[in-house]
Amino acid sequence: MDHHLQKQEKGGALRIFEKMNISFLCKWWWKLENEKCLWQQIIQQKYLSHDLTSIVKGKNDDSPIWKDLLKVRPVYLKGRKIKTGRGDRTLFWLDPWLTQQPLCTLYPVLFDLCDMKKCTVLDFLTINGQLHFSRWLPPLLFEQWLGVVNQAFSHPFENEQDKIIWKWHAKGFTSKSVYDKLTTEDDGYHFRHIWKAKIPYKIKFSVGFLSRELSSPRIT
Repeated sequence: MDHHLQKQEKGGALRIFEKMNISFLCKWWWKLENEKCLWQQIIQQKYLSHDLTSIVKGKNDDSPIWKDLLKVRPVYLKGRKIKTGRGDRTLFWLDPWLTQQPLCTLYPVLFDLCDMKKCTVLDFLTINGQLHFSRWLPPLLFEQWLGVVNQAFSHPFENEQDKIIWKWHAKGFTSKSVYDKLTTEDDGYHFRHIWKAKIPYKIKFSVGFLSRELSSPRIT
């Protein structure tokens, strides 16, 4: 078999393996934010006692599993969306809650000057929008800030906890929806029949990997 072709096949199989692994790890983020069991309570207390999911930072003494979860978090956050109720789980600057983009992206200068970059929407409402800035805002920026404040207070808030929803599947999170998103630009067969099969995820994972190996064209 041609060495170069064999190397390409192995590389393709490893990429599929990596994307499926990312898909399964993202599921743990979803469970962490949407379920209340003993392990979620332990994780919340150990890693998320002071920060929300989207901004918690890794530490040198973190467990290997938590480090792996942090590595796939950017993928999870792309598919995650917050339905803001009272604003307790929504970051005012860093989460996309007023528009499709977060306010820190739409108003980078205001964000840079703000001393409360990690405040939640509930924090913003509690202090009546009086966020602290590192210096006085010139007229142009002050007018821009007033526009942000007016837009924020016009949001239809509800007296209920913010809800985490999933953008990539109408019925909620699925590992397959993550995998499909990661492979939308790939060529070839994506093994949809494997995902539909009523077998455990670990078996689907192994079968998908082996199927790719066996179905790849070989030159002898």
